[in-house]
Amino acid sequence: MPITQHPQRVFRNRGVEITLDNNYTDLEERTLAAIEPLWKRYPRAATMWELLTSDAEVRANWDMADYLTVTKLNYNDHGEAHAR
Repeated sequence: MPITQHPQRVFRNRGVEITLDNNYTDLEERTLAAIEPLWKRYPRAATMWELLTSDAEVRANWDMADYLTVTKLNYNDHGEAHAR
């Protein structure tokens, strides 16, 4: 399952119920649209971002870190969308 997709999850605690989307594609697109204009002012950050997102090993480690934090530790999403 890609990093932008998760099984349906519902969290309940102290009278609050939160249902998480199982697809973060829309969030990813909105995030990139908000951040990409800023990269013109920070070319080194843009270069680093391109290096990180184009490296298969980095992306695999990112996916595993997201899986462990979300699925095993029940933390919030720590995937690529949050890094952006």
